[in-house]
Amino acid sequence: MDFFGTKLFAIILCTLLGIAPMIIWVIFWAIDKTSSMKPRVILPWIRRLRWVTWISAMVLFFGAFLVDHFLVFPRYAIALSTFSIGMAMPEGWLKRKIVPSTRTKPEYKNYRASMVFLFPIP
Repeated sequence: MDFFGTKLFAIILCTLLGIAPMIIWVIFWAIDKTSSMKPRVILPWIRRLRWVTWISAMVLFFGAFLVDHFLVFPRYAIALSTFSIGMAMPEGWLKRKIVPSTRTKPEYKNYRASMVFLFPIP
């Protein structure tokens, strides 16, 4: 019996691909806390990994429409797209490590150049 064609293999693979982004995120966090990690070096590789997995998922997904007797393709396409979407979380975390948060209220040092001067509040 072929293990790679069974439902058990599909379940294990889908679960691992769903959990893998969280594990990668924890690894990045641990490396950041213990040593000096350079997010500018890692970020392009994460982006490439996301694009490669997304394109592979779309090829498998559309391949299921072309060859209708291979019903295995959609399972793996969904698993790969889940991995690609899940990798957005570590990627976003790395982006926030590079660029500080802009959620704080900016200080207007030059009042005349600010939008408040152009659009006064009555």
